[in-house]
Amino acid sequence: MKKQFTLSELLLIVGVGSIVFAAALSAVQANAAAAKNMTCQDRLRKIGQAALLYAEKNANFVPCEPRKDSKEMVESFGNNQSRKSWGDYLIWGGYFGDPRPAGRFEKDFPQERMKYFVCPEDKIAYQRTKFSSSYFFFSINDVAAVKRNRFGGEQYSRVLVGRDRPENSVVFDVFPYRGGLFKQSAHGENANVLRLGGDVESFNIKPAASASNIWNWIGEYMDGIEL
Repeated sequence: MKKQFTLSELLLIVGVGSIVFAAALSAVQANAAAAKNMTCQDRLRKIGQAALLYAEKNANFVPCEPRKDSKEMVESFGNNQSRKSWGDYLIWGGYFGDPRPAGRFEKDFPQERMKYFVCPEDKIAYQRTKFSSSYFFFSINDVAAVKRNRFGGEQYSRVLVGRDRPENSVVFDVFPYRGGLFKQSAHGENANVLRLGGDVESFNIKPAASASNIWNWIGEYMDGIEL
């Protein structure tokens, strides 16, 4: 004779099943987020490798365009559509190993942008703002670093491979900071960071929301510079 479950037993079975399902769903979502984060870090590494190849052929400079009216150069947070970006130089030059297309990074190269410059977790920057990628590109030379005391001196420079500190951040996920454009990061409280030397790591960017000076914060906390 088949056992007849009581209402309490049925509710218990349903409850246990719901807990198991929720745990499994949470694990699947966590694994998916981890996989996307790894893809983001891999794309930053490829940008770093391409930038180092560029530097080998361009007097050790990273792919940034200097100001034409001054020896000082600050390309703060990139995507400046009035000048060429990292994407222009790296894609035009074929430093990713792909055929060299014609056009401008901001409005052309859709396949290359998706392949190298868009984080799969990004739902806030690419094609939702003026940004043409998922990342900030930050370049500053030693003249600007010394002249502008908010940057903390020449150790803040990050354009010349082999001279400037390899720990200095040059490309990173967009993230929220005091007075900034974005209210969240693609990776919660963390952002993936590419260093000048080519290393990639995840960094907690929650303190940036209350930083009184984002430039000093990047130097002191992101890069480990003693200001």
